[in-house]
Amino acid sequence: MQILFPFNKVFFMNNLIDIFAGLLTKTMIQRIQSVYLLIISICAGALFFFPIFYLVPGVTAIDTAIYRMSLMSVESVVNGLIAFQMRFWPLIIINAFILITSLATILLYKNRKLQIKLCGMLTLTQVVLLVILTFDIDQLRITIGPGHILTFSIAAILLVIPLIFSRLAGRSIKKDDDLVRSADRLR
Repeated sequence: MQILFPFNKVFFMNNLIDIFAGLLTKTMIQRIQSVYLLIISICAGALFFFPIFYLVPGVTAIDTAIYRMSLMSVESVVNGLIAFQMRFWPLIIINAFILITSLATILLYKNRKLQIKLCGMLTLTQVVLLVILTFDIDQLRITIGPGHILTFSIAAILLVIPLIFSRLAGRSIKKDDDLVRSADRLR
């Protein structure tokens, strides 16, 4: 098995959990949009570690390898041996951008207008991620050849959840902004 990361995944996940715990105690996490944005960042972080889909050889497949794709890499599995095939850097960069932007949006709770813009940008970025991922799936299927069956793993839901929650966060921030504006008008 080829090592893809020069660090220990368990150590990294423990540090990631500590970072999220620090965010919970130091920011305005009692607002629902902060919870939505935290869910987005957790989903984006988890996408780095779980495979999204598999290409399983069908009856007419010439290649007998099973291909699994995560956002980090494409690996082939033949007789239990895992071999690294390729890496999709645009997917890694876009997902890292989503992770960082969602965490930054939580910390910018005093600037609601900027938060609304960042939520819109998060939604657009997630759509771009889905489009590029779909394109990469098609390119991988062409490269491998005919006969492989596309099966999605349960982690594929992590691609859709942030899209929904970024829209919900944007709406919640807009409601808070409208509430503050109406309170300012009454003064």
